[in-house]
Amino acid sequence: MKIERLLSKLSFTRTLLDVGSGGASPLRGTGHRVLSIDIRRKTGLDVIADVKHLPFQHDVFDVVIAADLLEHLKIEDRKEAINEMKRVGTSVIIHTPLQDGQNFMGAWGDMMFYKFTKDVLGRPEKNTEEHLKCMHPSPTELRDFDLEIIDADWNLTVWFTVMKLHYSSRGLLSPIVNIMYFLLLSKIRGPPWWGAWVVYSSEHKKKFYPDLSGLQANSSTKIRFEQTKRVTIGFDYMNILVISPMNVFNLDNGAARRIYHLSDNLARYGNEVTIFCIIPWPSHSKTSKLLGETKNKAKIIVVPFAQLLLLPLTMLRYCIQADIIQMEFPTFAPLMLFLRLLRKPIVLNEHGVEAYFIKELSKALEKPLSKAQYIKTFFLEWLAVKLSTVIFTCSAQDAKKLQAKYKIPCNKIVIVPNGVDDDFFNHVTPYSYNKPTAIFIGNFDHAPNIYAAKMIVNEIAVYARKEKENLFFALVGRNPPQWLNKRKNKNYVEVFGNVKDVRPYIDGADVAIAPIYHGSGTRIKILEYMVLSKPVVSTPKGAEGLDVENGKHMLLRNTPEEFAEAIRELLSNKKLATRIGRNGQKLATEKYLWKNIVRKVIKVYEDLLN
Repeated sequence: MKIERLLSKLSFTRTLLDVGSGGASPLRGTGHRVLSIDIRRKTGLDVIADVKHLPFQHDVFDVVIAADLLEHLKIEDRKEAINEMKRVGTSVIIHTPLQDGQNFMGAWGDMMFYKFTKDVLGRPEKNTEEHLKCMHPSPTELRDFDLEIIDADWNLTVWFTVMKLHYSSRGLLSPIVNIMYFLLLSKIRGPPWWGAWVVYSSEHKKKFYPDLSGLQANSSTKIRFEQTKRVTIGFDYMNILVISPMNVFNLDNGAARRIYHLSDNLARYGNEVTIFCIIPWPSHSKTSKLLGETKNKAKIIVVPFAQLLLLPLTMLRYCIQADIIQMEFPTFAPLMLFLRLLRKPIVLNEHGVEAYFIKELSKALEKPLSKAQYIKTFFLEWLAVKLSTVIFTCSAQDAKKLQAKYKIPCNKIVIVPNGVDDDFFNHVTPYSYNKPTAIFIGNFDHAPNIYAAKMIVNEIAVYARKEKENLFFALVGRNPPQWLNKRKNKNYVEVFGNVKDVRPYIDGADVAIAPIYHGSGTRIKILEYMVLSKPVVSTPKGAEGLDVENGKHMLLRNTPEEFAEAIRELLSNKKLATRIGRNGQKLATEKYLWKNIVRKVIKVYEDLLN
């Protein structure tokens, strides 16, 4: 069965997405509106994009078609690709080789063909080699995605015989071979098969073929092609300018990681993202890098604040080109007065509630808060809140505080939680402590982390070691204060300072702790602990904003004595530690991955532009 035969059953024009077309789609002559997409630039291609991150809105296509694509993707990539195709299309039609060892023998056929081409040509056929490396899909794997096999095709004996004739003749007999192929296919239909056509429709279990009656045309779909061959469907490609008061080349604190990963994942879905880092001179002196990009090609431009006055046209150009302007923190609230003149949607990304945070900061530093400092912070935040179109907060608690403090409507606030990038799951070699270890991660430029370090060294460690003398505490983070560095000589505390990658240190520890008593927002460190399946002990303040249950996802304790007891309990009860670690990891992967969180952000931005 060919794709044209399936499409011929439709009595109305459809909007089709041909994924992995390799150039101009052969379906353009079918009377349907067709968009071709591939990961590599090809003649006649409409869009260059990765099938795992399709830059389109939900359900914008009537049918998504992928012929002989899945076998070129690894198992974990296939999962993302299928979910993306299901997301952007009302229905999905896929052709792929299959392997179940009985009716479908695609892998066996490719293995025989691999050996044949290697012997005849002196080298294996490239596509076949890729099929074998990626492993063929199985019928069970596809059914798990509600994909239904509707027609097996390419009898393996016929396929292999024809391919041998084609390659043995070096292509000279291709016309004859092709005629022979179709004649044999019409006569010999039976297993073992090389592959099959599979379908998915919004009515999962309804038969897609032969009448396709379960599917309705999406009459609202509108496609416009520009001369650049860049497709616009709604606002699938957005130009987003992120203005940050900190350098995101240094990901050694939670705020920088939130800015970086949110921007990077916006770029991951095909948006053009520029992070404009306006930083003071002291911060600039610590980095020589002024230009760069994130993993998914979001641009990073670092501009020292003093030089900004010399570059007004550069700043203006980025602001004019942007569809959305995303302000990090209320720091540059006065700049928003100017940006409002451009009539652009301005989104304020709040990392906490600054008016509350500055009070918490004074408690952590154990210094009184000056009235002038509070008034300045309050005014900047009030101005930023009033001038913004939408406000992102890290948690529902922050949203309530912000709403009560500045009397703003609740529909102006969107909760965008902190998350963890999927790269965090990549395997690392755990650091070897050689003794039971509790770890704390934190940037020691941040007062609540310094306060937490004091609690660990002076109280929690003392109480915990009364019954567990070999217990060791590892503190990892940038710029540890002198008093903390002196503790390196103690045999139960090690201060590692700034490290390139925190994962080996977390992975090597037995327990992860967060004795946080002050601050605002949510703690990315806790999510990183959970993703690596570490049992966590935290204060209720430390876990604020996260959807966790005490005793299920972590242990919540208040006093140093309770903290110490919880650490000892997790070290002595391995079943409890394993259960809490696994529950925490499951929660983090289901709710707190950036690639999923950013979908909500894209929907908000699309609504703003609409």
